[in-house]
Amino acid sequence: MRAAHLTPGEKWIIKQEIVIKRIEFSQHALLKIEILESRGVTISTDLISETIRAPSKLEASGEGKFICQHRLNGLVLRVVYQEYDDKILVITAYPGKRSRCQEPQPRRHEA
Repeated sequence: MRAAHLTPGEKWIIKQEIVIKRIEFSQHALLKIEILESRGVTISTDLISETIRAPSKLEASGEGKFICQHRLNGLVLRVVYQEYDDKILVITAYPGKRSRCQEPQPRRHEA
């Protein structure tokens, strides 16, 4: 951003509209949370919501769907959601190995 010089009496008004959408969970997502809990993996709806609001990585999946992830103790939490005009619908969430969710590294050619 370029610095602007103001003359006396001149004012800049900068407005940024922040739209906060409610986050809803599909029946599948709620069931997935229960299944993971029964297997000793606790993922709360709050953690899923936080992952959507502040992801460490975000990918567009097409047709308004997104996959975001958040780092967790050597793993990542991946959340798949659909964005609508008035809400965000969580489709599913699951933990995964960090290496599986990272960008593939280019291969080195040995001479």
